[in-house]
Amino acid sequence: MLNVVVLTHNFDKNNGNLIERLDDKGRGYGVIRVEINTLVFAIPLRSNLSHKSGIVLDQISNKGRVMRRGLDYTKALLIRDEQKELGSIFTIPNQQKKTLISNEKRIITQFTKYVEGYISAVQKNTKNTLNSTSYRYSTLPNYHSELGL
Repeated sequence: MLNVVVLTHNFDKNNGNLIERLDDKGRGYGVIRVEINTLVFAIPLRSNLSHKSGIVLDQISNKGRVMRRGLDYTKALLIRDEQKELGSIFTIPNQQKKTLISNEKRIITQFTKYVEGYISAVQKNTKNTLNSTSYRYSTLPNYHSELGL
């Protein structure tokens, strides 16, 4: 089952040089753990998901604007030491939790395809794909060696 947890200070301390990471000082992000092969990723929850590289968990209205809340695949982070880098439970609304649980396989499949699409685009040097909204601001360039690139 997908649990929502927070990143610890150890993660922040050991990964301060990442590009394109979500980093609102003082704000904690809930993340879910997804494993692809032997790599463990933390996919963050966003309160305003503005692209299609993720999964929408619910929508809210804020000052007349509809905001899509969900998982953002573009900001996934590699976890090297789960015991030290993944922390306590992050509380989310029940409806979001139900959507996460009912879509667990879909999330894993979509995220796996997202990572595989990035690997393929880098290997083939497909500039259109790498400059698309799916990958232009992705965190995956931080992990080329781990992804075999």
